[in-house]
Amino acid sequence: MSYTGMTVSDSHGSAIMIQSQKDRFISVGLAALIISLGSARLPLTRLSSNTEHKYDYLPVTVNICAETIKFAVCFLLSIHLLYKEGRQISEIFSKPSHSTAHFLKWSIPGLLYFLDNLIGFYTLTYLEPAVAVLLNNFVIISTSILFRFILKVKFTKVQWASIIILFLAIVSLSNESSHSSESIHHQQDVNYLQKNTSSKSDKVICSYEKNIKNELLPTKHISTTEHKDSNEKEIKIFNTGHVLIIVSCFIASFANIYNEKIFKQDGGLQESIFFQNTKLYMFGVFFNVVTLLTHSDYRQRVWKCGFFDGYNVFSSILIFDIAFIGLTVSIILKFKDNMFHILSTQVMTVVVITFSIFHFGYNPTLNFYLQAPIVLICIYIYNVSKDSDGVHLSKLDEHENDTVYEEYAGKETTQNGIVSDQMELLLRHNSAGSGYDNDDD
Repeated sequence: MSYTGMTVSDSHGSAIMIQSQKDRFISVGLAALIISLGSARLPLTRLSSNTEHKYDYLPVTVNICAETIKFAVCFLLSIHLLYKEGRQISEIFSKPSHSTAHFLKWSIPGLLYFLDNLIGFYTLTYLEPAVAVLLNNFVIISTSILFRFILKVKFTKVQWASIIILFLAIVSLSNESSHSSESIHHQQDVNYLQKNTSSKSDKVICSYEKNIKNELLPTKHISTTEHKDSNEKEIKIFNTGHVLIIVSCFIASFANIYNEKIFKQDGGLQESIFFQNTKLYMFGVFFNVVTLLTHSDYRQRVWKCGFFDGYNVFSSILIFDIAFIGLTVSIILKFKDNMFHILSTQVMTVVVITFSIFHFGYNPTLNFYLQAPIVLICIYIYNVSKDSDGVHLSKLDEHENDTVYEEYAGKETTQNGIVSDQMELLLRHNSAGSGYDNDDD
């Protein structure tokens, strides 16, 4: 009996080790994917703009295309799963156990992601990519606040200290936006001429008409008075960019927290991620299309110039980048958690800053070089203090009550089994549905 017990124990331990290695491999893969896609988004957005850092295309059309791609991918995969299981397509949107209110829950993250994606375009018209990616670390603060007051998650004193230092460093870095945009304003003669030659009677001007108009306009030197007005406008632009970053961080934090909640609660962990994403991205397409149709300027421009007016190679690539970012984030929120997403994307800071220095001619000041490491160190302290506190508490629990610890470990193993089966369902369609029956193992 003892030999049999040892054999079963060894096989169970080996299975747990294999499962742990598999989960670690998946985690590294997801982190690498979101870092690669996220790091490409800001440079692509900047490269898709014109010399004035404005967009010749309508950003809402990029979001419509990205949301449509995500919806189409998830809807087709959902149909594939339903066909193999002999179920009806209507089960994607409604189930006997789910009410209409449950379906409408997906409209909330759909609306929030719509706002966040649109704000992201206009933020880069005010800030350099390197500054924007550093200020985006404010998302740690916004997520911590929402965790504390909405989900009642407690943080250690070290974590709160790191959050405060991070906030002060970000405020100090906000001055970089005014310095970095100074060189941009010296090269905006065309912008000056466009403002002074256009009148209120102008209706819709397509991108090719703007290019012809710019070629025919003579160059004009901006006077000192005009340059002073430009500097005054710089301060306003900086303030707007800073506000947009804060608003975007809070919107993204709330959207991710809420999305993770409905991904996992009320049987969400057992429901296919393709079904859930189909409902989410359907609302994403809806809000973007409604914006395009209800905004008179957008509607008239699309009617006169076409849907893809002003597009270039970078804006076309940006569509697919945004689409795959959304799909990757949904996988992370479904099978990992929100903090995994946030901490993984911090590597983007280094990548985007390096790219901005070598390709966008960004010249950071001494303050930037001093404050940027502080931001990264605060993020590291925040993460390490959380891990060390968790290890300390688990040792106390194990020392005080081994039985409770074993029960918790059993529950954790069961949950990992569900997650593993769901990931296997995601990666291998021919084993669809096999993970739903493992809850009793």
